[in-house]
Amino acid sequence: MSLESRLGVTPRQHDRTVVEHAPQLVRLFLREHLAEKLGPKGALTLVGAELDEDTSNYTSPTWVSGRLDELIPQLDWLSVYRLLEQEAPKGETKRAWYDQKVNEVFARARVAYEMVNGHLQRLDETGAEFDVAGDERDALEVMIGRYRPAREEYLRAVQALDAFPVRPKDAIRESVNALEAVLKIITGRDSVSLGDAASDLVRDSTPWRNALGASLKSLYGYVSKVPGARHSQYIDAEVTTAEAALVVRICGAAIVYFIDQHGNASGRE
Repeated sequence: MSLESRLGVTPRQHDRTVVEHAPQLVRLFLREHLAEKLGPKGALTLVGAELDEDTSNYTSPTWVSGRLDELIPQLDWLSVYRLLEQEAPKGETKRAWYDQKVNEVFARARVAYEMVNGHLQRLDETGAEFDVAGDERDALEVMIGRYRPAREEYLRAVQALDAFPVRPKDAIRESVNALEAVLKIITGRDSVSLGDAASDLVRDSTPWRNALGASLKSLYGYVSKVPGARHSQYIDAEVTTAEAALVVRICGAAIVYFIDQHGNASGRE
Protein backbone atom coordinates (compact mmCIF):
# COMPACT_ATOMS: atom_id res chain seq x y z
CA MET A 1 0.00 0.00 0.00
CA SER A 2 1.34 3.43 -0.94
CA LEU A 3 2.12 6.10 1.64
CA GLU A 4 -0.69 8.26 0.27
CA SER A 5 -3.19 5.42 0.75
CA ARG A 6 -2.00 4.68 4.27
CA LEU A 7 -2.24 8.34 5.24
CA GLY A 8 -5.57 8.80 3.49
CA VAL A 9 -4.43 11.68 1.32
CA THR A 10 -4.62 12.32 -2.39
CA PRO A 11 -1.30 13.06 -4.08
CA ARG A 12 -1.21 16.53 -5.62
CA GLN A 13 -1.43 16.49 -9.39
CA HIS A 14 0.78 18.87 -11.33
CA ASP A 15 -1.04 21.45 -13.39
CA ARG A 16 -1.39 20.37 -16.99
CA THR A 17 -0.15 23.33 -18.96
CA VAL A 18 1.70 21.80 -21.92
CA VAL A 19 0.17 22.82 -25.26
CA GLU A 20 1.47 22.83 -28.84
CA HIS A 21 4.28 20.49 -27.80
CA ALA A 22 4.64 16.71 -27.83
CA PRO A 23 6.74 15.60 -24.85
CA GLN A 24 8.92 12.51 -24.97
CA LEU A 25 6.37 10.43 -23.03
CA VAL A 26 3.73 11.11 -25.68
CA ARG A 27 6.13 10.25 -28.50
CA LEU A 28 7.11 6.99 -26.84
CA PHE A 29 3.46 6.04 -26.46
CA LEU A 30 2.82 6.83 -30.14
CA ARG A 31 5.80 4.69 -31.18
CA GLU A 32 4.62 1.72 -29.12
CA HIS A 33 1.02 2.07 -30.28
CA LEU A 34 1.93 2.27 -33.97
CA ALA A 35 4.33 -0.68 -33.74
CA GLU A 36 1.71 -2.79 -31.96
CA LYS A 37 -1.12 -1.86 -34.32
CA LEU A 38 0.71 -1.77 -37.67
CA GLY A 39 3.82 -3.78 -36.94
CA PRO A 40 7.26 -2.10 -36.86
CA LYS A 41 7.51 -1.95 -40.67
CA GLY A 42 4.01 -0.51 -41.04
CA ALA A 43 4.73 2.04 -38.31
CA LEU A 44 7.96 3.07 -40.05
CA THR A 45 6.17 3.44 -43.37
CA LEU A 46 3.50 5.65 -41.80
CA VAL A 47 5.94 7.87 -39.92
CA GLY A 48 8.22 8.08 -42.94
CA ALA A 49 5.30 9.23 -45.10
CA GLU A 50 4.49 11.92 -42.51
CA LEU A 51 8.08 13.17 -42.91
CA ASP A 52 8.17 12.67 -46.70
CA GLU A 53 10.88 10.05 -46.33
CA ASP A 54 11.07 6.84 -48.35
CA THR A 55 11.62 3.99 -45.90
CA SER A 56 11.06 1.10 -48.32
CA ASN A 57 14.75 0.12 -48.21
CA TYR A 58 14.56 -0.73 -44.53
CA THR A 59 13.83 -4.44 -44.35
CA SER A 60 15.88 -5.82 -41.49
CA PRO A 61 13.89 -5.82 -38.20
CA THR A 62 16.85 -4.21 -36.44
CA TRP A 63 17.15 -1.47 -39.06
CA VAL A 64 13.41 -0.89 -39.08
CA SER A 65 13.26 -0.53 -35.31
CA GLY A 66 16.31 1.70 -35.20
CA ARG A 67 15.07 4.00 -37.95
CA LEU A 68 11.63 4.26 -36.32
CA ASP A 69 13.33 5.36 -33.09
CA GLU A 70 15.20 8.02 -35.07
CA LEU A 71 12.16 9.38 -36.92
CA ILE A 72 9.67 9.64 -34.06
CA PRO A 73 11.56 12.58 -32.46
CA GLN A 74 11.61 14.34 -35.84
CA LEU A 75 7.81 14.59 -36.07
CA ASP A 76 6.46 18.05 -35.37
CA TRP A 77 4.10 18.26 -32.41
CA LEU A 78 0.95 18.49 -34.51
CA SER A 79 1.88 15.37 -36.50
CA VAL A 80 2.27 13.43 -33.25
CA TYR A 81 -1.24 14.27 -32.10
CA ARG A 82 -2.70 13.83 -35.58
CA LEU A 83 -1.32 10.29 -35.74
CA LEU A 84 -2.68 9.55 -32.26
CA GLU A 85 -6.13 10.50 -33.55
CA GLN A 86 -5.76 8.89 -36.96
CA GLU A 87 -4.64 5.54 -35.58
CA ALA A 88 -7.20 5.30 -32.76
CA PRO A 89 -8.99 1.91 -32.65
CA LYS A 90 -12.39 1.73 -34.34
CA GLY A 91 -14.28 -0.55 -31.98
CA GLU A 92 -16.08 1.10 -29.06
CA THR A 93 -14.49 -1.08 -26.37
CA LYS A 94 -10.98 -0.77 -27.78
CA ARG A 95 -11.44 2.96 -28.31
CA ALA A 96 -12.47 3.45 -24.67
CA TRP A 97 -9.37 1.58 -23.54
CA TYR A 98 -7.25 3.67 -25.91
CA ASP A 99 -8.76 6.92 -24.62
CA GLN A 100 -7.88 5.90 -21.07
CA LYS A 101 -4.28 5.00 -21.94
CA VAL A 102 -3.71 8.18 -23.95
CA ASN A 103 -5.14 10.34 -21.17
CA GLU A 104 -2.96 8.62 -18.57
CA VAL A 105 0.10 9.48 -20.65
CA PHE A 106 -1.13 13.05 -21.14
CA ALA A 107 -1.60 13.45 -17.39
CA ARG A 108 1.92 12.20 -16.67
CA ALA A 109 3.34 14.50 -19.35
CA ARG A 110 1.24 17.47 -18.10
CA VAL A 111 -0.35 17.82 -21.52
CA ALA A 112 -3.46 20.03 -21.55
CA TYR A 113 -5.36 17.90 -24.07
CA GLU A 114 -7.60 14.89 -23.64
CA MET A 115 -8.74 12.06 -25.88
CA VAL A 116 -12.53 11.59 -26.04
CA ASN A 117 -13.95 8.89 -28.31
CA GLY A 118 -10.75 8.83 -30.32
CA HIS A 119 -10.69 12.61 -30.83
CA LEU A 120 -8.47 15.17 -29.17
CA GLN A 121 -9.79 18.29 -27.50
CA ARG A 122 -8.52 20.90 -25.09
CA LEU A 123 -8.58 20.09 -21.40
CA ASP A 124 -10.20 22.70 -19.17
CA GLU A 125 -9.13 21.60 -15.69
CA THR A 126 -9.87 24.93 -14.05
CA GLY A 127 -13.27 25.16 -15.72
CA ALA A 128 -14.13 21.66 -14.54
CA GLU A 129 -13.00 22.45 -10.99
CA PHE A 130 -15.33 25.46 -10.81
CA ASP A 131 -18.11 23.70 -12.73
CA VAL A 132 -18.04 26.11 -15.69
CA ALA A 133 -16.40 23.83 -18.27
CA GLY A 134 -18.61 23.77 -21.35
CA ASP A 135 -20.77 26.66 -20.14
CA GLU A 136 -19.98 28.52 -23.36
CA ARG A 137 -22.36 26.12 -25.13
CA ASP A 138 -25.38 27.15 -23.04
CA ALA A 139 -26.10 30.14 -25.26
CA LEU A 140 -26.68 27.85 -28.23
CA GLU A 141 -29.82 26.49 -26.57
CA VAL A 142 -31.59 29.86 -26.50
CA MET A 143 -30.44 31.08 -29.91
CA ILE A 144 -33.41 29.74 -31.87
CA GLY A 145 -36.06 31.27 -34.09
CA ARG A 146 -34.96 34.65 -35.37
CA TYR A 147 -31.63 34.29 -33.55
CA ARG A 148 -30.47 31.41 -35.75
CA PRO A 149 -28.19 33.59 -37.95
CA ALA A 150 -26.39 34.78 -34.82
CA ARG A 151 -26.29 31.20 -33.57
CA GLU A 152 -24.16 30.21 -36.56
CA GLU A 153 -21.58 32.83 -35.58
CA TYR A 154 -21.54 31.75 -31.96
CA LEU A 155 -21.28 28.10 -32.97
CA ARG A 156 -18.18 28.98 -34.99
CA ALA A 157 -16.73 30.60 -31.85
CA VAL A 158 -17.32 27.43 -29.82
CA GLN A 159 -15.86 25.30 -32.61
CA ALA A 160 -12.75 27.51 -32.77
CA LEU A 161 -12.34 27.09 -29.02
CA ASP A 162 -12.72 23.31 -29.30
CA ALA A 163 -10.51 23.02 -32.39
CA PHE A 164 -7.18 21.23 -32.31
CA PRO A 165 -5.15 23.33 -32.21
CA VAL A 166 -7.33 26.04 -30.68
CA ARG A 167 -7.98 29.14 -32.83
CA PRO A 168 -8.22 31.85 -30.12
CA LYS A 169 -8.62 34.88 -32.38
CA ASP A 170 -11.37 33.20 -34.40
CA ALA A 171 -13.13 32.35 -31.14
CA ILE A 172 -13.13 35.90 -29.78
CA ARG A 173 -14.08 37.43 -33.14
CA GLU A 174 -17.02 35.13 -33.78
CA SER A 175 -18.34 35.33 -30.20
CA VAL A 176 -18.34 39.14 -30.17
CA ASN A 177 -19.92 39.15 -33.64
CA ALA A 178 -22.64 36.82 -32.38
CA LEU A 179 -23.39 39.07 -29.39
CA GLU A 180 -23.56 42.11 -31.67
CA ALA A 181 -25.90 40.24 -34.03
CA VAL A 182 -28.23 39.31 -31.15
CA LEU A 183 -28.37 42.94 -30.02
CA LYS A 184 -29.18 44.09 -33.55
CA ILE A 185 -31.99 41.54 -33.75
CA ILE A 186 -33.43 42.61 -30.39
CA THR A 187 -33.25 46.35 -31.09
CA GLY A 188 -34.29 46.02 -34.74
CA ARG A 189 -31.49 48.43 -35.65
CA ASP A 190 -29.22 46.99 -38.33
CA SER A 191 -26.60 49.71 -37.99
CA VAL A 192 -26.36 49.83 -34.19
CA SER A 193 -23.01 48.96 -32.66
CA LEU A 194 -22.51 46.41 -29.92
CA GLY A 195 -21.53 49.12 -27.46
CA ASP A 196 -24.47 51.41 -28.13
CA ALA A 197 -27.01 48.59 -28.08
CA ALA A 198 -25.61 47.10 -24.86
CA SER A 199 -25.59 50.50 -23.17
CA ASP A 200 -29.16 51.25 -24.27
CA LEU A 201 -30.55 47.89 -23.16
CA VAL A 202 -28.84 47.93 -19.78
CA ARG A 203 -29.26 51.66 -19.13
CA ASP A 204 -30.82 52.26 -15.74
CA SER A 205 -31.06 54.86 -13.01
CA THR A 206 -28.70 52.77 -10.92
CA PRO A 207 -24.96 53.33 -11.44
CA TRP A 208 -24.13 49.64 -11.21
CA ARG A 209 -26.32 48.69 -14.17
CA ASN A 210 -24.92 51.55 -16.19
CA ALA A 211 -21.46 50.22 -15.33
CA LEU A 212 -22.55 46.78 -16.53
CA GLY A 213 -23.56 48.22 -19.88
CA ALA A 214 -20.23 50.01 -20.14
CA SER A 215 -18.32 46.81 -19.39
CA LEU A 216 -20.14 44.98 -22.19
CA LYS A 217 -19.44 47.90 -24.50
CA SER A 218 -15.73 47.45 -23.81
CA LEU A 219 -15.81 43.97 -25.37
CA TYR A 220 -16.06 45.54 -28.81
CA GLY A 221 -13.07 47.76 -28.05
CA TYR A 222 -11.09 44.75 -26.84
CA VAL A 223 -11.62 42.59 -29.92
CA SER A 224 -11.00 45.58 -32.21
CA LYS A 225 -7.61 46.17 -30.60
CA VAL A 226 -6.39 42.56 -30.81
CA PRO A 227 -4.31 42.43 -34.03
CA GLY A 228 -5.66 39.77 -36.36
CA ALA A 229 -8.96 39.31 -34.53
CA ARG A 230 -11.28 41.84 -36.12
CA HIS A 231 -8.81 43.86 -38.19
CA SER A 232 -5.50 43.17 -39.92
CA GLN A 233 -2.62 41.67 -37.96
CA TYR A 234 0.19 44.21 -38.15
CA ILE A 235 2.21 42.82 -35.21
CA ASP A 236 2.57 39.44 -33.53
CA ALA A 237 -0.09 39.21 -30.86
CA GLU A 238 -0.69 36.10 -28.79
CA VAL A 239 -4.14 35.35 -27.42
CA THR A 240 -4.12 32.46 -24.94
CA THR A 241 -6.75 29.74 -24.87
CA ALA A 242 -7.80 30.86 -21.38
CA GLU A 243 -8.26 34.43 -22.61
CA ALA A 244 -10.34 33.28 -25.58
CA ALA A 245 -12.46 31.03 -23.36
CA LEU A 246 -13.13 33.97 -21.04
CA VAL A 247 -14.34 36.17 -23.91
CA VAL A 248 -16.52 33.43 -25.41
CA ARG A 249 -18.10 32.71 -22.02
CA ILE A 250 -18.73 36.39 -21.34
CA CYS A 251 -20.37 36.79 -24.73
CA GLY A 252 -22.41 33.61 -24.24
CA ALA A 253 -23.63 34.75 -20.82
CA ALA A 254 -24.51 38.18 -22.24
CA ILE A 255 -26.44 36.57 -25.10
CA VAL A 256 -28.49 34.48 -22.66
CA TYR A 257 -29.10 37.58 -20.51
CA PHE A 258 -30.27 39.82 -23.35
CA ILE A 259 -32.52 37.20 -24.91
CA ASP A 260 -34.04 36.41 -21.53
CA GLN A 261 -34.53 40.05 -20.54
CA HIS A 262 -35.43 41.67 -23.84
CA GLY A 263 -36.14 39.21 -26.59
CA ASN A 264 -37.03 35.75 -25.29
CA ALA A 265 -40.66 35.55 -26.39
CA SER A 266 -40.11 37.27 -29.72
CA GLY A 267 -37.11 35.11 -30.42
CA ARG A 268 -39.08 31.86 -30.44
CA GLU A 269 -41.04 30.49 -33.32
